[in-house]
Amino acid sequence: MAAIKPTFTLLLLGVWAVVLLGSCYAESEDEDGFTEQDPEGSPTYMKMAHYAVSTQTKGKKVYDTVVELGYVATKVLQGSTTYDLDFSTAPSNCTIGQVPYSAEKC
Repeated sequence: MAAIKPTFTLLLLGVWAVVLLGSCYAESEDEDGFTEQDPEGSPTYMKMAHYAVSTQTKGKKVYDTVVELGYVATKVLQGSTTYDLDFSTAPSNCTIGQVPYSAEKC
């Protein structure tokens, strides 16, 4: 019977460590109660992102606009839904104070 090489044993231990640490990491994210959603699964997600950028005007001359909605997660607690959104923004061509924010125009 062939002897098991030390490098194989170390590789096997490394794989098991990654699997165990990965499963612990995944469990800790589930503890917060959020469930990941498809960012394109509902137009409501994009509307909320646009609302968020439309309210962030302090120290800015132009509105930001949503470029991409990258991550959406929801948590329902006592009938109320909490949203966790991750999106990227860029400056728009709409000047704050001159025109109201519009997702279509800005």
